[in-house]
Amino acid sequence: MSEHQQVDPGHEDYTPPRPWLRSRGIVLALVVGMGWLAWAFGTDAVEHAQLVRRARAFVPVQAKIIHVGTHQEGKNYVPELRFEYTVGGARHVGTNRHEAQAYRDAALARQATEAYSNGQRVTVYVDPQQPRRAALHREVSWMWGLSRGLMALVFAIGVVFVLVMVRRADRKAAAMAYARHVRDRAG
Repeated sequence: MSEHQQVDPGHEDYTPPRPWLRSRGIVLALVVGMGWLAWAFGTDAVEHAQLVRRARAFVPVQAKIIHVGTHQEGKNYVPELRFEYTVGGARHVGTNRHEAQAYRDAALARQATEAYSNGQRVTVYVDPQQPRRAALHREVSWMWGLSRGLMALVFAIGVVFVLVMVRRADRKAAAMAYARHVRDRAG
């Protein structure tokens, strides 16, 4: 039987055409990709929320600045500080990597590091449960986590939207096939 021949819906061989099945690989890749992005952004948001909550419990520890500089990330310049500190007899090296603000101008990035110099003693805040995690400031911005959470929500809504649209296309194709079948039988 050819692809275009219609069969009685009561007949055991009747299956309504599903044009979206031809592109099911694309739909599957889209759903899996968007689902993975929703999961990744959601996980980041949850981890950041936990960090914001835990940062209040970080303990102050004396550290020594061992590097002051800037580095370029794409078109942005980022102030870079490294410091060493000791917790429980173990030496650790920390960085401002997750706290640093990016600047379009290298001079502004250097200006952000002017308050620090190599060998300078500073107070850093250390996670007592993971001493290798330390920050120059105890206050952690919640905006980063919020943006990740919103991205997770956008991708999750995208997954639901794609699935709903696929389902609607399937139902519409089945209804159109049945209407053609009824019309052909009557004619």
